[in-house]
Formats: sequence, structure tokens, C-alpha cells
Amino acid sequence: MSLPYYTGNPENRRQDGAAKLPGSRRARQTDPAGYLPDKGLVDAVNVALLLGQPLLLTGEPGTGKTQLAYSLAWELGFDVPLIFETKSSSTARDLFYGYDTLSRFHAAQTGEGSNASLDYLTWHALGIAILQSRPLTDVEQWLTKDFLYNGPRRSVVLIDEIDKAPRDFPNDLLNEVENLYFRVPELGNARIAASEARAQQGLVQFEQTVALALEETEGAFSGFNRNAQRAQSLDAAARHADEAAQLARARFDGGVTDFQAVLLAEREALGIREQLVQARVAQAGALVAVYRAIGGGWIPTDQSQAAR
Repeated sequence: MSLPYYTGNPENRRQDGAAKLPGSRRARQTDPAGYLPDKGLVDAVNVALLLGQPLLLTGEPGTGKTQLAYSLAWELGFDVPLIFETKSSSTARDLFYGYDTLSRFHAAQTGEGSNASLDYLTWHALGIAILQSRPLTDVEQWLTKDFLYNGPRRSVVLIDEIDKAPRDFPNDLLNEVENLYFRVPELGNARIAASEARAQQGLVQFEQTVALALEETEGAFSGFNRNAQRAQSLDAAARHADEAAQLARARFDGGVTDFQAVLLAEREALGIREQLVQARVAQAGALVAVYRAIGGGWIPTDQSQAAR
């Protein structure tokens, strides 16, 4: 069947059988191999990975916020993201696990069913990721019968549509998400935390990166100061050379000296001016290096005052 598939013309006859429409292209459209984030988003992801902190994405529907998680997991060689689909009734606990309180109460009252609280618990996205980050011997006591453990490994967790959650949902998660741990009151208030080794590895990497950044920043400031001092010295020398050239011209006009003295003085002044221009170009380049080293983001004093 060719386009148009649907005409809206009531005079057309109904087809005898179902029309053969093209297959869905959704799988191709959501293929992470074809996802193209902009540079700012790539930088934000790398900073979040470096700091070991979550990344909050905002934007209009259909701009690729959800697809970023699939692209990240695909490029880093992880399994597909663990997804938590936020509802208007979601609580902070739901991100880690769910508990069938009604079935547990029924079993306790009737004597039918299991008496183990673990049998009424279902692990959710971030809870699964934390459990998978630890060796099996550390977490096997908390694994449900249907839990597919294939760790220790890292995971990408996607908390989708978080804006749908109740107002207190993000606030209730701050401590747990930042420190990657949670408690389960139904299991004797067990505290389950992500692998400390991975956290320590991230901390060491962060400290090394900060040390390198500080070294680059110190070098950039040092280069800027050297070029600024050279430009300042050449500026003073250029003023003196200009004064000497003017004096030579005045002496020539007064018949005290010949024109060769004027030419020599003006050539000297021109040479110093040329060095001054080169020094100011180097100073501007050094300022750019400083700006890049510390990340930029400020407004010069005169501009900020004008903005007010």
C-alpha cells in the first residue's frame, strides 16, 4: 500500500482486508547509536560522572532527555538503564523497593503463605543498582527469589518524569541519592549501601582531577602576570621613546641637530610600539587561558554594574 494511506474521502470503498502499513520505526528512532547530544550536555554528563552525583535534565517533551540514559549506558558498555517511572503517588521508598503490606498482613492473620518479610518485597531501579554494585556475598541475604544478580557492576539509573512526583519526593531522596544508601524497615531496618570501593575510586579520581586543574590554573595565572608586567614595562618605554622622538623633532626644527637623529629616535619608538602590541596580544591570550582554566562564567565589573 502506498501513500496516502488514509484519504478521509467517504466515497472510497472499505478494503476487504486489513491494510499493510509500514512497520514501526520507534526502535530505529530510539537507537542510542544515533543519539547526538550537544557539547554542553556531554560536559555536564562527564562532570556528574567525575563527582559521582546525579544529573537533573530539564527541557521540553521530545528533546531527548530520556534517550540520554540509553546513550550513556550504550557508550560505556553497561546494560540498558534501570528505569523508575515516577507517578503522582510515588514516594521516596518506591525508588528503592516496594513492599506488599496487604499480602504480608493476610499471611500473618491466616497462617497461609510465607512468614519471611523478604518474600513480599520487590526491588526497584536504584535499589537494584545498589545491590548489583556489591559482591554477592555482601547482599545475598537480601536478594529475592526472582532477583537476577549479575554483579558486581555499575548501572545507569533513569528516574523518569520526576516532575510528576509529589512535592516532597525530591527532598526525601537527597541524602540517600547523594550517599547511595537506603534503609529497609521491613528487613530489620537493614542499611544497604553501594560499594565503598567504587566510591573511594571516584574520590581518588576526583582529587587527581582537582589537583591537575589547580596546577593548570596556577600556570595560567602565572603566564598572565608575566605578560601583564612585560606589557606594562613596554608601555612605559614606549611613552619615553615617543617623548625622545618629539624632542629630536624639536631640536631638528630649531636647527640644533640633523634629520638623521629624528629618524633614529622615531625608529626606536616604532620598534618599542611593535613590541608593545605583541606583548598585549600575548597578554590577551594569557587571559583566555586563565578563563578556560577556571571555567569562566563571570561578568567583568564594569559590565555587571552596567547591567544593574
